Amino acid sequence: MRSMLAMIVLLTGCTCGPQGGGTPVPHEAPAAHQETPSEAPAQPEFEDAAGGLAWRAEEPLISRRPSSPMRAAEYAVRDHEGAELTVFHFGRDQGGGVDENVARWVDQFEQPDGRPSREVAVIERAEVNGIRVTRVQVAGAFAGMRGMGGGGGAAQPGYRLLGAIAEGPDGMVFFKLTGPEAAVQDASGAFESLIASLHPSG
Repeated sequence: MRSMLAMIVLLTGCTCGPQGGGTPVPHEAPAAHQETPSEAPAQPEFEDAAGGLAWRAEEPLISRRPSSPMRAAEYAVRDHEGAELTVFHFGRDQGGGVDENVARWVDQFEQPDGRPSREVAVIERAEVNGIRVTRVQVAGAFAGMRGMGGGGGAAQPGYRLLGAIAEGPDGMVFFKLTGPEAAVQDASGAFESLIASLHPSG
């Protein structure tokens, strides 16, 4: 009898769950999934294209509407009002040869010691993703068309040019970054990245 009473007391006194009258142990809600940087959706990449080639521009180059129908693309340099990158494409077998255009760009500059700018210009030829590219850089007083006998105002000292001519399947594409030396220096990394991104479009 005593053993039966003890068993009843044990059964009625049990608090091992909700049915036993005990306090239920709260269950933690599963933590909300937080998106890690690697899982974040990739930002879309925008490309410009001309002459059968495409490329990407990054800061501080800022795309803007071309100021002339002759320009395939145009970029300002953030925080540098006097600098710009212009892109030209005239069509297949149009716009002159590579050397002719390089000479034209270089002749737009004057040197303080009177030397021809062709003596100080740096010209390099390479391939970028299978595309032949001729690079040119020169600094000095920027005379623009006046430097080629085209008239115009006084030359602007302290300017620099970074240029590239890419030979695309549908004609050459001309990239020309000009402006005060500090502005061109700030944009030089973005210019290098743009040229490195060149690839056939389509």
